[in-house]
Amino acid sequence: MNRAHLNDLIYPARTFAQTIAVIIVANSVTPSAVMQGLLVGLLLYPHVCYLMGLHWLKEINWIRWLLVIDALWVSALVAFTPLLFIPVLALLGAMLMTALMTLKPGSVIARVIYLSLMTALLIAIPRILNSAAALSRADFFALLLLLGYGGYLVGLGFSETRLLGIRQKVSSRLHARKASSNQLMQPYLPSQLVTQLKSVEQHSVASMQRLYVTIFFSDISGFTRLSELTDESELIELLIEYFNVMSRITLHHGGTLDKFTGDGLMVIFGAPQEIPPQQGIDRCVKMALEMRSKWFELRRSWVDRGIVIPIGLRMGIHSGFCVLGSFGCMDRLQYSAFGSVVNLASRLEGLAEDDEILVSSSSWTMLGGKYAGVAREPATVPGLSRPVHAVRVQG
Repeated sequence: MNRAHLNDLIYPARTFAQTIAVIIVANSVTPSAVMQGLLVGLLLYPHVCYLMGLHWLKEINWIRWLLVIDALWVSALVAFTPLLFIPVLALLGAMLMTALMTLKPGSVIARVIYLSLMTALLIAIPRILNSAAALSRADFFALLLLLGYGGYLVGLGFSETRLLGIRQKVSSRLHARKASSNQLMQPYLPSQLVTQLKSVEQHSVASMQRLYVTIFFSDISGFTRLSELTDESELIELLIEYFNVMSRITLHHGGTLDKFTGDGLMVIFGAPQEIPPQQGIDRCVKMALEMRSKWFELRRSWVDRGIVIPIGLRMGIHSGFCVLGSFGCMDRLQYSAFGSVVNLASRLEGLAEDDEILVSSSSWTMLGGKYAGVAREPATVPGLSRPVHAVRVQG
């Protein structure tokens, strides 16, 4: 139950009880200027409480604690004024029904209210019994109307409680289903993409954007020969081990693992979450260096397991403006990058020798001499009109 709903639920019952109290007080005391002011204040009280709950009392428990004030003045009115049977029943019934509708039975606020009402009732019992014996037919008719209203409040309270329980069950089931769905899809999507889809910036994934990004490609040289001479189950184990290590490194450096390409990887820095260009290139080179270091460890462990076929890791890095977004068809979409920057990064990976990291000269310039490197001879690549200038990263 939210704050506004609770406030709306209490308001009619509080107004009913307050109106009864005003009528009782007006008929029980001698009119005076002070008393008239008090009566006006009593009439305004439920409306003031409603406005306070609507605009100023931001915590729902503060609205519940206002019921304690209601219970205290109702109890005082019942216990210390000469009220008869029907007014007492009306006041206590309205207060009790309001508490039943809006409070948890075992809560501290509910216990304080029930204790206050019970104490007032015990004090007023002798007077109530004496007045009940003198009830007229009109009084009995009024009593029946009061009991009918009380029954309505009880029914309303139980229906609200039942609806609240149903809403909570539905909400918890939807939440569990959503969490289960997220866990099911998590391994199939890049973590940054899942985060973006959950956030308010979903448009950055669904729409096409032109962003400055760094693209990384890698693959295992000699893998075709390895696949010919290695059992399929063992080959799959090697690939899973390799991809687990490389994907952890990618996530550690903030890269978006775009796709697995056979025995290779494509990683994007700067999308779907934008970062400064220099930072993207720097993170990518750090990632590549760590990947190469882990690759050496992996390869040594594979040699110890009898994998002696020569294999190496080739990596290519290039940065620039790309079009990023969801590509595919209506039935299946994939978030990726598209453009000449992607093509050149892939070409650089193809030009790299075993265990070599090649960075395009334009991207290398943006690093400002942070890493040691050796310029490669310009290479001609099919499909590109100009020779490709690249730097071999050392370290």
